[in-house]
Amino acid sequence: MPDKLYRIKRKLPGLSYVFTSNGVELPVLDITHPGFISTINEDRLIKLISYVEKNAEKNAEKFNKIPAYIKKY
Repeated sequence: MPDKLYRIKRKLPGLSYVFTSNGVELPVLDITHPGFISTINEDRLIKLISYVEKNAEKNAEKFNKIPAYIKKY
């Protein structure tokens, strides 16, 4: 464990939290917890998927133009 730990300030009651090897605290994603339940709008999901498919190459080109030191961050 590193010397400094980066803790989450506003935690949700009933959720479990863990520290990564570099000291960052993250919630454990428990799909049975009510805080993670949401409804899925099928129409919106279909539109989102088609949008992502159409723009994937353009977004990949943008990502490739980002300087390497920013990508590492």
